[in-house]
Amino acid sequence: MKEFEEKRLDAAITYISRMADGNNPTNNRPAQSDILDNPNVIRCLHFVKEVLEEVRLNNGKVGTGKKSVRKPFPFDVLKAFQYREDKSIMHLLRQFAEPVEDKEGKLPGAAAINKWLGANGYLERRVAPQNGKEYWVPSEKGKQLGLYEREGTSPDGRFYISVIYNADAQKFMAENMEMIAGNIESGELTGKSEKPAGGSTDSGFYAAAAEENATAAADRERQAQEDLYAAQWRQWEEDVPFREG
Repeated sequence: MKEFEEKRLDAAITYISRMADGNNPTNNRPAQSDILDNPNVIRCLHFVKEVLEEVRLNNGKVGTGKKSVRKPFPFDVLKAFQYREDKSIMHLLRQFAEPVEDKEGKLPGAAAINKWLGANGYLERRVAPQNGKEYWVPSEKGKQLGLYEREGTSPDGRFYISVIYNADAQKFMAENMEMIAGNIESGELTGKSEKPAGGSTDSGFYAAAAEENATAAADRERQAQEDLYAAQWRQWEEDVPFREG
């Protein structure tokens, strides 16, 4: 029975999780990669992540032995969800997970949620003139749900756009998260049983996601991310400790 060192398992799970969510594995920023948007690749990455998590739960061992089973996320806890303040999807997911222990399952990542919202017409892609990069922004339908955008600058001076959820949008996500997670897990990103927010209905639901346009700036960014990823793997080969972020 082969054993694997726990820190490297944690690092590998972190990298796979980030890629499964469509992010650069080394800095956890959106990767803007056609490959990471492919449903088959997403499903494969989630499968590899599950295998690695099983290895970690089995004390780093691969082979015969008692199987550790991760419980599914207890979506019933979301019935007690209470709005606190407007926030991004990342912070909203953290609030959803607060009452849940680590071994009780995990929710989809922010990038996967954004793709679901895009596939269902709540978000759309837009190029920001400030840096020439594409971002998810609320569509007209998303604005009616309670989404709005906020511009900002990161500590290292990079411009970004965040999608912010008001009380109605957060309630919608809490009520529909189980269905959304099931759609993402199956690779079918259009839902058919959403509970309408604020009592409204929308017969024009299930708009297809707009195709992302490749740009020269995106290509340069992708190459830079690939170079950074390759450098991190070289560090692994040289036994340099993994560094988060």
